[in-house]
Amino acid sequence: MKMRNKLASVLSAVMLAVTALPGVPGHAADGSKIKIMPLGDSITYGMADEGGYRKFLWQKLIEKGYDNIDFVGPEGQDRATFTYKGQQVSYDDNHAGYSGYTITNLPGGWMGQLNGILETMQGGDYITKYAPDIILLQIGTNDINNGHLDGSEERLHQLLDYLRDKMPASGTIFLTTIPDLGNMGWGNSSQTNQNIASYNELVKKVAGDYKDKHVIYADIHSVIDASKDLADGVHPNAGGYEKMGEYWAEQLDTFFKSGQSSSSGQSSDPGQGTVTQPQGGTILGDVNADGTVNASDLSALKKGVIGKNTDKDFIKRADVNESGVVNQLDADMLRNFLTGKIRQFEKGASEITEPPKENKWDSYQETADARYLQFYKDSIYSMGNTYRLVKKLEAAENGEKLTMAYLGGSITEMGKYTTPFSSYVKSTFAKGGFTEVNAGLSGTSSVVGLVRSEPNVISKNPDIVFVEFSVNDHEDIMYKKCFESVIKRFLDLPNEPAVIILIHRAKSGFSSQQQMVPVGQNFDIPIISMDNALTKAFQSGLLSQGDYFSDDYHPHDKGGKLVSDCLSYFFRQAMRTENRSDSYTVPTKTVYGTEYENCKYINPKDMSGFSAGSWTAGGGYNGGQVLPYSYTVNGGSPMKFKATGKGLIIVFKANSSGMGSIDVTVNGKTTKVSGNKQYCWGGPDAELGYYQDASGELDVSISGNPQFTIWGIGLVE
Repeated sequence: MKMRNKLASVLSAVMLAVTALPGVPGHAADGSKIKIMPLGDSITYGMADEGGYRKFLWQKLIEKGYDNIDFVGPEGQDRATFTYKGQQVSYDDNHAGYSGYTITNLPGGWMGQLNGILETMQGGDYITKYAPDIILLQIGTNDINNGHLDGSEERLHQLLDYLRDKMPASGTIFLTTIPDLGNMGWGNSSQTNQNIASYNELVKKVAGDYKDKHVIYADIHSVIDASKDLADGVHPNAGGYEKMGEYWAEQLDTFFKSGQSSSSGQSSDPGQGTVTQPQGGTILGDVNADGTVNASDLSALKKGVIGKNTDKDFIKRADVNESGVVNQLDADMLRNFLTGKIRQFEKGASEITEPPKENKWDSYQETADARYLQFYKDSIYSMGNTYRLVKKLEAAENGEKLTMAYLGGSITEMGKYTTPFSSYVKSTFAKGGFTEVNAGLSGTSSVVGLVRSEPNVISKNPDIVFVEFSVNDHEDIMYKKCFESVIKRFLDLPNEPAVIILIHRAKSGFSSQQQMVPVGQNFDIPIISMDNALTKAFQSGLLSQGDYFSDDYHPHDKGGKLVSDCLSYFFRQAMRTENRSDSYTVPTKTVYGTEYENCKYINPKDMSGFSAGSWTAGGGYNGGQVLPYSYTVNGGSPMKFKATGKGLIIVFKANSSGMGSIDVTVNGKTTKVSGNKQYCWGGPDAELGYYQDASGELDVSISGNPQFTIWGIGLVE
């Protein structure tokens, strides 16, 4: 069943008025679909039950006969699966749900700031980019749970004003209440639920304030019973999410059929346009001849253009610009009419200046069997913005040299996935020469990676960079900031490389995916999750752990080939027309902070006023190929030098015991750095030795115990 328009009136035998339907501005490939954006916090994301209410909503809409729905947003995948009534079914997993987010940026939370949905949508320009016809907006739980009831009405106004300004004029927002909290897990006190009741009254009031601006009140609060429908006191369990999906399906079904929500009685009141009826009674734009002009006609018109339909009746109905030729110009005009951009069809030219180019990747046939094809799909956590990647691969296909770099730990250094994947890229895309840069270093984190990113990666002028530290990083804020700084630094390079996050997992299931994904989402870059793919494969029985791991962390040859196959599949998908992005701008907003981004690898002997003191110089780590120098303490006299910048990151030899410690004194302030660290096994680790907000002179003195070895210093400029 397609979303239906009602004829407003029959004006005469020559003129017919129709209600304009939401369409898909700027996305010709999806012009016949109704775009729905689930927008909100972790309940929209689906915390506690993957896919949340969205998977149930999708399935309920399918059961009601709606086959022209497209969930949109910067998160999720085009296709995911879940078990429904004993059967494996697929759903559109795209959304804009963010765990822990509030209406707007607010103080509070673990990191000192609660991220806002408003600023997130602004930062990625996601409403313009995805042009949703319908937004399902559920937000406010984190505001209330963090004590921010005051001002929530004004913040809702700010958010709605922005959404209304950026979404299609005929689009509709469903603004819903939020559920109560339970008395378990993350739930809170009865006072919080009293505040939720007050907030929900404000939601109803605000929806009423916008009743003439296509905002409809919805009441999820009435659906969820906090005593039995919550998994952890905050997030619904599977049964709760299914109730939500059923509720939204009923709301949308009523809206599609009557143009209003049953819970509010408020009309969506889209604008009207006029359609000319030529001689003979044929309605221009009514391609399928059902008496109405709507999204179904746009779909039929596009199919006719692709199939080069020469039927006279088709041409008469589809030639909306009356040029005598049916082509993409007619499809564009019909789409603009349905979305309210124009109010009537206008006569125009018949020629298209630049016909669309054929894309060989659109017709590429995957050869893997269905189970492994799903494994590859499961590895794509987020397609992200593909503009830079496509640009680099097309340049390589056209004969330009391609340099691909990998920065990470031992999983990268061992080459089990890099070697076969580089071979694939070289043979498939690189027609003018190929260089692989394997900058993996065993046991190292993104803190060490940031310090060595300049000599090991940036100096090679890479076109594509993979960043992999997911089993070496930990939850400390330094890891998070340095990981984000690495990503931002690569994105800011003048040659505009494509940057891709690659997430692995340990045999135990450990990975840093949860803290890395928000960075990738913020910068809208691709995220490949072997964590997701492997976890699902182990659970389903497709793979055993022995089919992938050689030990607790590392893939063997066959395991590495699986990673390579996933990356190869992702490249092929990125090259498809439907997944290509038109442009890319590096966002200025950050998640954890990128104050260490401009970190320069220095040798203290090259700084002014250098004195080695009791430190003895050496040849670096592993022969000096990656970290080319070292200094080891042999007495009590400090190393001294001066530099200009904001701070220092010290790279040093680390092990569980016996490594000693140093005092890093900068401008009179001392920080102690210990070389006794877990999970380093005598390899490099790094810590912040000093930082100040403004760049200035740094008067540095480093003294320490015997056995402490410095393998590098990063100067934060």
